[in-house]
Amino acid sequence: MEQPGGTDAELWDRCIHGEAEALGGLFDRYADAVFRYCLSRTGSWQDAEDLVSITYLEAWRQRSRLVLERDSLLPRAAAAVSPLLRREQNNPVESRQP
Repeated sequence: MEQPGGTDAELWDRCIHGEAEALGGLFDRYADAVFRYCLSRTGSWQDAEDLVSITYLEAWRQRSRLVLERDSLLPRAAAAVSPLLRREQNNPVESRQP
């Protein structure tokens, strides 16, 4: 089934070329799933929202190096959350400081 805005691979290719709106399309597609995962791990609505934002910000920053798995951003997003969750669990206050 064709996704609105194109496949993940098509949107990601547009991201690599600097099109922020394409990342917005991927965010719309997967943010709820990433949020639910983060919420289940942290138990905090605010922490989960923060982690989702950080995950997508890091995806944007690393877009030239990041490669999709199975033509989907979701596995990469979930993998990117894991170290953030560990850092949050080990240092809940310090991990939020810039």
